[in-house]
Amino acid sequence: MQGEKPLTKAQRLALVFRGAGTRWALPASSVLEVAPPPEPGQQGAATRRGLVTEDFSGLLGKRAQRGLGAVTLVLDHAPPRALLVDAVEGVSDLATAPFFHLPAALQAPAGALIRGAVLLGSGLVLELVPQKLAELQPCRPPKAALDGLPEGKPTSPPVRALVFEAGEGELVGTALPLVTGVLRVAGLCPVPQAPLGHLGLLHHERSLLPIYDLGLLSGRARGGGDLAVALDIAGSAVGVAARRVIGVVEGFADRPEPAPGGQVCTDGDGRAIFFPAWDAWFPGAG
Repeated sequence: MQGEKPLTKAQRLALVFRGAGTRWALPASSVLEVAPPPEPGQQGAATRRGLVTEDFSGLLGKRAQRGLGAVTLVLDHAPPRALLVDAVEGVSDLATAPFFHLPAALQAPAGALIRGAVLLGSGLVLELVPQKLAELQPCRPPKAALDGLPEGKPTSPPVRALVFEAGEGELVGTALPLVTGVLRVAGLCPVPQAPLGHLGLLHHERSLLPIYDLGLLSGRARGGGDLAVALDIAGSAVGVAARRVIGVVEGFADRPEPAPGGQVCTDGDGRAIFFPAWDAWFPGAG
């Protein structure tokens, strides 16, 4: 969704930096100083202003990916706060950058820290709220798996379904009317503290599409792949990661078997295909 109050002249210039595995934009007017990082082994050392340096990635429950570009951002706040980030990319003018609100499922975990996402060039950047960043406390890591997927209730299989491979040899099917497209995934924008299984945001057709991995959602290994099947689940757009698309399949056996989070149907070639009950996997959709 686009559309937001215009940024003031002071707000439109943003410092773009990297940390916690993603890219961020912070109004340049809210930064007092860009200072050198602490010396190796001196994490938490005081800056020349006497401020204790805190690890921005650590506050968000992520491991820093720090190299030679690491710097300390001193926030213009009472009192000031010093945050160590992975790197600064530069200063950008957000006045004409397309702005997007986060999808509903990401708004609660992100809290008020993230105003939304902006499109800079060909990549998404998460826009921070300065006051909330200055008040940020350490976040708990997301839970490791869904709280027990309910046993699916067998229903009549769809007449036609799109079948794709979500993991090694794992075939997944979904009713064709739910499918809005198949996309190649590149340049995802991760969102720290996002719900379980969320890989990142993809800019697609003037909107944001959240991409999820079914393996991670169920507490298993990530399925991998550079494709995503875009679905309309109860009015919400969701992308599911896929290794490859098998194609449109029809002619399923009449007696599906129940399985946690859905049902298993057999096609005319004898292949077992898992059909998720999407509302159980994405209860926040709709």
